[in-house]
Amino acid sequence: MSHSNLDISEVKFERVRFSYIHFLSQIKEVSDLLTYAGKINTGNFRVVWSITSRSAIMISSGFLERYLRDSFMEFIEQINCLNIDKKYLKRNILITNKNKTIELLDLINRDRFIADYEKIITTYSTLFDNNLCKPILVKETFSLKDSNPGEKTIREMFNRIGIKDVFKHEYFKELNYVDGVDGKIKGFTTLRNSFAHGALGITIPSLSDTQQEIEFLKTFVYILNKILEDEILNMEKQFHRDYFKTFPHVYN
Repeated sequence: MSHSNLDISEVKFERVRFSYIHFLSQIKEVSDLLTYAGKINTGNFRVVWSITSRSAIMISSGFLERYLRDSFMEFIEQINCLNIDKKYLKRNILITNKNKTIELLDLINRDRFIADYEKIITTYSTLFDNNLCKPILVKETFSLKDSNPGEKTIREMFNRIGIKDVFKHEYFKELNYVDGVDGKIKGFTTLRNSFAHGALGITIPSLSDTQQEIEFLKTFVYILNKILEDEILNMEKQFHRDYFKTFPHVYN
């Protein structure tokens, strides 16, 4: 079994939503390109196949990178909107927020990326003015820092929000790969890097094999998004349980 039979097209996420929808719309274009290339009747089909497959791998990797960056910022935005006490947040989230924000400020002091980071700090400072929902986390500190969305980067991103070794999450149990899900994404990243840097001796996957890689990414991102969504739901549930405990006789 290469990937699960989850019907990701019917999924409706409510919290981490826009980054996921954007990824699906982008990855569909890659899938449509592969389908179209497979229907082209030409004597130079090998050239069409080679260029299309390599391009699809590199482009879809870029879409995965964009999803990781945007979904984590959306995840943090949703937590800020909950307006809950810090006690409901995992310790890793608070540590990441503090340490990475300090790094951002340090970069400003050393005159690096001044425009971007000054804008971040200015934006967050204005959010505290006459606003009942006070942002307690700086979303940019949780975003993708490595432009290569490999298994190590993804594992570290989730570790920073308190999810240890995301590839061992129960949601990934349906995906049966010889080297595991982390091995699968590592192989995809290696393939992408080989094509991007013009490595020699690399076997170019067929159009159908490349289509399978795209299907894997769709399922992979769906599961990552579900994990993020569940994290927010769990915070909400804990907060609401504690809130209703303040009312007499509710839990008696």
